[in-house]
Amino acid sequence: MKNKLISMKLIFFFILAFAISWLLWLSPLLNSAGLAVPEILLFIGQFALLGPGLAAIIILACSEGKSGVKELLKSAWSWKFNKLWLIAVVVIPFIIVGISFYIKSAIENKPFIIGNVGMPLLLFVVFLFFAGGPLEEFGWRGYALPMLLKKFPLVIASLILGALHGLWHLPLHFIEGTVQSHIPIWEFIAVTAVGAIIYSWLYINTKGSLSAMIIHHWSANLASALFVYWDTSFGRYVFFGVQLIFAAVIVIVYKLKSAKELTKPFET
Repeated sequence: MKNKLISMKLIFFFILAFAISWLLWLSPLLNSAGLAVPEILLFIGQFALLGPGLAAIIILACSEGKSGVKELLKSAWSWKFNKLWLIAVVVIPFIIVGISFYIKSAIENKPFIIGNVGMPLLLFVVFLFFAGGPLEEFGWRGYALPMLLKKFPLVIASLILGALHGLWHLPLHFIEGTVQSHIPIWEFIAVTAVGAIIYSWLYINTKGSLSAMIIHHWSANLASALFVYWDTSFGRYVFFGVQLIFAAVIVIVYKLKSAKELTKPFET
């Protein structure tokens, strides 16, 4: 009965997260298709990234009440872990992206140039934190991962979450100007699935800190924006290979199995 309830909550969460975000992405999607869309709707569409977090809050409010929502929001300020792990949280994306970008540039015989952000770097860094996706983590690692860990071993839970996280981006593949518009859908899903293993490893070692997950997501987005590896097929394959090796080493060395002790906030 308990497993069935967990499954139902997860199903409702993913349906709601997809529905909120995809509905909000509809206006920029239609705009990219050449249809006239009011500016206000295009502006509202920018809030689609909040879909997973809003879905988590709605599900928790309905099932756990104010205490569940409070626990989720409280986890965003959780720093009860060895702060040395913050180095890994921030630096790992730059290592993986940096190696990939260097190999790509060397093989394609292109200059090693940091991406043009089109605005002052500090402003871009702040913008990317709020508009680039890190706040998604209230849903993905704040709610969905702890719930998935009640049912699956860590690696399986990570792959499921990563694949669904990748699929959630589907509308962006058809919206002009997005990173996803440069990437085949299956490639993006594969990358997010493997990358989720790294997220989960950091999640365990930061004692389930949502703060750390938000920072890691932001760091990954920033690294990919500054060192553009994803604009060519070769660059994306190199990145996937480097990321896969990194994830495989983590699984083999740390023998990741489960982290049920970190799922207590959402016990049913």
